[in-house]
Amino acid sequence: MALAWSDVDLKKGIINIRRGLYVTKEQGLFFKEPKNKTSQRAVAISPEVVKVLKVHRKEQKG
Repeated sequence: MALAWSDVDLKKGIINIRRGLYVTKEQGLFFKEPKNKTSQRAVAISPEVVKVLKVHRKEQKG
C-alpha cells in the first residue's frame, strides 16, 4: 500500500520497496522508512505483471 509509481521500474521489471504505510491514533495514516535497512529491497516482477501495470498506469493517466 505504500508503493508509488516512482518505485516501479517497468523497463527493468523491478519494484523498489522503500517505505511502509503505518497508522497510529495520534498521526493517523503516514509513510515512513522501515525500521531496518534490510526491509528496503528490490523485487523482480514478471513480464505479465509489467504488462498489467503498463495498462493500469495508462488508465490512471486518463
